[in-house]
Amino acid sequence: MLPEMRVKVAKRYRFEDPEAAGEVFQDRAVSLIRQMNKHSYEAAAELVALAAECLDRHEGKGTGTLYVNEIRAEHRRKRNFLAALDARGLR
Repeated sequence: MLPEMRVKVAKRYRFEDPEAAGEVFQDRAVSLIRQMNKHSYEAAAELVALAAECLDRHEGKGTGTLYVNEIRAEHRRKRNFLAALDARGLR
């Protein structure tokens, strides 16, 4: 299945199966971050937000924030990606 279709299905079922949906969002976000362009960073930031929401739902409140902090630390040199996260309120 194409990555875009997997994300679309995950968005639809994120409330029924947040664990599986979160994994899809995380995997696709990593792929987009690797493309290293502004458009991909913005799309990745949206998926990071969705993954954080799924983590909070599945593993408990606060795990999404930990995930966002890990992503920010891992990609701290990518200022445009960090700006995309900031624009979504992911600090």
